[in-house]
Amino acid sequence: MKSATLIDVAKIFGISLDRTVRYRRKGNKGIIEVELSPPEAEQDGVKADPFSNILSMAEDVGIRDWSVNHDHYLYGADKR
Repeated sequence: MKSATLIDVAKIFGISLDRTVRYRRKGNKGIIEVELSPPEAEQDGVKADPFSNILSMAEDVGIRDWSVNHDHYLYGADKR
């Protein structure tokens, strides 16, 4: 997996670091919170459904038993 800086990831998601990174104190400790979720997209004023976005990326690979035997096709396990 290719590594990336926090700045690079924020640019990929199209968000600012001010919105991504938060610092707070808890007792004598400092806590840095990082939230790397993409902003909610809107289409014609309606929030987009992330599941629909995933479905739009799917393609038919022609394997009829994919849902049952995906471990076979991905990792070479025995078919069920």
